[in-house]
Amino acid sequence: MATQELSEEAQEMLKCWEVVEGMYLPPRYPSMTTWSEQILELRQMTLRQDDVMLCAFPKTGTHWLWEVSSMLLRGRAEYASLPKEQLMMEFVDVKKLQQMPSPRILNTHLPFSMLPVQEMKAKGVKVLHVYRNPKDTLVSFYHMCRKYPEMGVKGFESFFDVFFSEKSLFGCYFDYLKRMNDFVTDNPDVPVLTVSFEDMKKNPADKVKELARFLELDVPDSVCEEIEVACRFDNMKKQAADKQKPVFNVDDNDTNTNTANSSGNKSEEEGKVEGVGEGGEKEKSSGDGDGGDECEQTSMFRKGQVGDWKNYLTVAMDERVERMAREKMEGLPFTFHFS
Repeated sequence: MATQELSEEAQEMLKCWEVVEGMYLPPRYPSMTTWSEQILELRQMTLRQDDVMLCAFPKTGTHWLWEVSSMLLRGRAEYASLPKEQLMMEFVDVKKLQQMPSPRILNTHLPFSMLPVQEMKAKGVKVLHVYRNPKDTLVSFYHMCRKYPEMGVKGFESFFDVFFSEKSLFGCYFDYLKRMNDFVTDNPDVPVLTVSFEDMKKNPADKVKELARFLELDVPDSVCEEIEVACRFDNMKKQAADKQKPVFNVDDNDTNTNTANSSGNKSEEEGKVEGVGEGGEKEKSSGDGDGGDECEQTSMFRKGQVGDWKNYLTVAMDERVERMAREKMEGLPFTFHFS
């Protein structure tokens, strides 16, 4: 759907977003670097051989995959004190990312064209990719965006129209999957594991073990099963409030590299920083001292269900998604499960 065909409400929503290299991206907090500056630094970022990169479209299961991977790397079913957002490449200052201790599970919704691809190839960085059926992805993304007034999201119908157009945040979901498949095909030496959200829900213990094998970790099956239990949706939702708030910025004179310590100790500065999440209940947090802007820490968990889309999509919407999926996904190795 072309921009001129979008409703007035949808076009007003687009005005709240930023266009960077032809892609619509969410607005940034004043204390952050600009999108152009952040992407430039990301492309030049130095990676480590033990880095893991979790690349996925928003609301497809990144928190589940990140938490499971984090536990596997530590070899125990215990939550890291820092959240996934502390290693989110598009929002955390690259200098802050470089302060984080190994092994890092870097995560992003950005396309590969905005990432340090040459470093990924040179270092043999393992890539994790999770995808989800587009209908539930749409609904979950809608609810996340509604939690942030600055996103300008109002009605579901207008968000639906934008989501399935080239104007969607982070690009059209189908195009994201096409780019992911192209990356895998063009870079056979880069290890990539792709899992579906629905398969993770159906066979969680098996997927945890598969992930451990991919990461080349000698984790006993009993520990994998404990991790599966710890990372069930309700359990992750309960522990979310105990996470430290992410620190997005770093002062040039700051030499403290202990902010990534997963021991649970929190510095005075960390208690004051701004937070960002992926949809849910909000809690206030004060500014980080750089920009002085107040923002809201948002829980990343809502329902975590398969099939919630049935409560939102009309018959006409459903038919449109089915038609687009057939057209856009032809020849791609991704299978959607809608229930």
